[in-house]
Order: sequence, then C-alpha cells, then structure tokens
Amino acid sequence: MKATLHCDMNIWMETAEGPLLGRGRMRLLELVNEKGSLKQAAAAMGMSYRAAWGKIKESEAAWGAPLLEKQGSNRRGFQLNPRGLELLTLYRDWLEDVKAYAGKTAQKCFEKYFEVEMLPENTLHHGDIRHTRKRRARS
Repeated sequence: MKATLHCDMNIWMETAEGPLLGRGRMRLLELVNEKGSLKQAAAAMGMSYRAAWGKIKESEAAWGAPLLEKQGSNRRGFQLNPRGLELLTLYRDWLEDVKAYAGKTAQKCFEKYFEVEMLPENTLHHGDIRHTRKRRARS
C-alpha cells in the first residue's frame, strides 16, 4: 500500500507596484466582504487595522484601482466594490486551476511511491493529525 503524499502551495501575484494578491490577502478581502468591516476582518486574522489597511492599499496600487467602498447610509464599514469582487473571483479561479494542475503533476511524478492529495485551504498535515493553519498577516 502506498503512503499518501499531501501537497499544498503558497503562491501569489505581484506587479512592479507591489504585491497584488495571495491567499492571505484573498482571505482578508473575503472577510471584509463577509463582515462589512476592515477592523473586524483584521481582528479575525489576528492583525492590526493598520496592517490590514496597508495590505489593502498595496493591493490597490498593484491593481491600479480601489478594491473597497464605504457601505451603508452612514458610510461606515466597507465592502468590496465591483472591481474588488472581480479580482477576488479571478484569483480564486486561477488558484483553483493551478492547484488542480499541481495535483495532477505531482501524481504523475510520484505515482510510483505515493498517492497524492492536495490539502484543502488552511490545513497543514503533521503525522496523522491535521491542524488548521493560523492566518498570518502575510499574503
């Protein structure tokens, strides 16, 4: 019986202006959209508001357009604007395709020795126990 080889990857995109998007920034944008608050999204990821705001600003510079807009009648909180939603969708689709390709390639390369399994998002495998990876401020 072959052992299982668990595969994961950390990839990101950047332009000459700086980092655009990676898994951490993707999660930050998802949380902003879910919670309607950059402060709450930052707290959920264990980072300061200032660090989260800086990452958003870096991504906006790389994208060449704002990603967030104020929400509500009193203009408190944030949500992704249409360009931000588009970027998030494009990145998710690209990441899914890259991970599928990586899994197929790993299976082909290591099939003699292992059964290959791509790990789901946010997991690390140590021995027989899967641990949820704590999100850091990095993307």
